[in-house]
Amino acid sequence: MQASEWRQCLGDLVREGARSYEENHYYEIPMTIPRAKVMILQSICFVRGRRRCWLWLLANCPDESVRRSILQHEYEEAVKDEFSEKGHLDLLDRQAQAVGLTQEECVKAEPLFTTQLSFYGWAWLSKESHWLKGLAALNIAEWFNDNRLLEDVGGGASARRIKQWSDGLGFTIEQMPNFKAHNKADEAHGELFLRVFEEFASGPEKEQLVIDGAKDGVKLHMFMREGVAQAMEKIN
Repeated sequence: MQASEWRQCLGDLVREGARSYEENHYYEIPMTIPRAKVMILQSICFVRGRRRCWLWLLANCPDESVRRSILQHEYEEAVKDEFSEKGHLDLLDRQAQAVGLTQEECVKAEPLFTTQLSFYGWAWLSKESHWLKGLAALNIAEWFNDNRLLEDVGGGASARRIKQWSDGLGFTIEQMPNFKAHNKADEAHGELFLRVFEEFASGPEKEQLVIDGAKDGVKLHMFMREGVAQAMEKIN
């Protein structure tokens, strides 16, 4: 498939996931400060887990050009890009402060069991699967932040969380630096590997690896979201 065909194929999978009960449940819960703390701490765990998964994928990938793209992706996420001089985890730390979390609480953040199980899935796909399958499983999570793709369901993940926090907490966009950055950053990251899929996923067998990896990534994303939603619902 050409890059445009991959965009359509993967976009359809994400759109289906974005309409799921799990995704909508996560965004429909009225936001309070205690619930915001749960969301942020699990987001911190998610980011830390993804950094390890992308590095496992890097080690698993045999092609130098693809490894450069992965390193570019990780440099922007973990080191520096137009949204942060200290990496995206710093954006989360700043947003955590806005809801009263301390630096120590952020450092000691523990994943929910459902969050941890999602990591196990992404870790296995990154380390033990064909690298194309692992790449699709990791990359597809960023597609959930694409406002262009998901405009008719309220926008991408960050746009929906901005509304959720604005409605529930009265926060301005400047008090949500992580959501503000990812409202745009992941649109570019989502498309970063379309060229890779076009070039390396040639033929039915390899195309299916990408599709299967993307489907697994969507399911893991939904499973993790539902775990956080249920944890938030248990508190006021």
